[in-house]
Amino acid sequence: MLGSTARMPFSWERDTRPFAAADGAQPARVVLRQVGDDHVALTEPIRFDRPPGAPGGDSALIVLKPEWLPRSDLLSVPSFLGWFARRLGRHTPAALLHDVLIPESSGWPDDLPAEWRLARDQVDLLFREVLLASEVPLVRAYVLWAGAATGTRARSRPWGLVGLAAWFALALAGTALLVYALAAATWWLAVVALVAPVPASALWGRQWGAGIVAGYAFWLALGGSLPGFLAYQVYVAIEWVAWRLRRLRPANRPIAEELPPPVPYDKR
Repeated sequence: MLGSTARMPFSWERDTRPFAAADGAQPARVVLRQVGDDHVALTEPIRFDRPPGAPGGDSALIVLKPEWLPRSDLLSVPSFLGWFARRLGRHTPAALLHDVLIPESSGWPDDLPAEWRLARDQVDLLFREVLLASEVPLVRAYVLWAGAATGTRARSRPWGLVGLAAWFALALAGTALLVYALAAATWWLAVVALVAPVPASALWGRQWGAGIVAGYAFWLALGGSLPGFLAYQVYVAIEWVAWRLRRLRPANRPIAEELPPPVPYDKR
């Protein structure tokens, strides 16, 4: 039970704190129903107890109701970053909580308690602390937080998207500078490139900490994802060609002419 002071290592079979069943029993049951190629719906309530020191209001307890989350893409991560973090994993309950607390076009659920209607940057910080409390590895938790903060910065007004675009341009320039410095053995330039993410984080405003993490994670993501991204584009081209070759067969032509070429899930 959550009232116990002893904390076992996170385990889906025994102890999933800070999440629990609706009655407080351990472990939590994260039951999802698939409602789309990349979307699921929550089908059973989950209790969340906010870790000490995490952002939030007076209440440290909330029960996530299925009607609050009829559609979620879990962790919004492109397919070419799947080597680093999958949509489903240890982070799943934290991602569900984040989706509930971040209002989209429909806004917050009507019966969501007022103390849980937090600013987006506070929800992102809560997401990070919940990841850590769920024993998601430290670096991964901070990089996932930076990814969530990117969405928040893109929606910030009036300069959020402009600031992100400028930061991305600086990240590309810094990467090129680092490659040149290493190739030319110009170590002072390499030091400049390695330190550059710190002042560039000012473009993230109040979320400058996430900007620092993103600045250094940029090289990790670029190096780890570029081969997969390029290979995926080749696959998309092959899919396009295969569809048109299928239309050459008389038996398939009537169906193929009525339907558009299929779009890979991650392109939708």
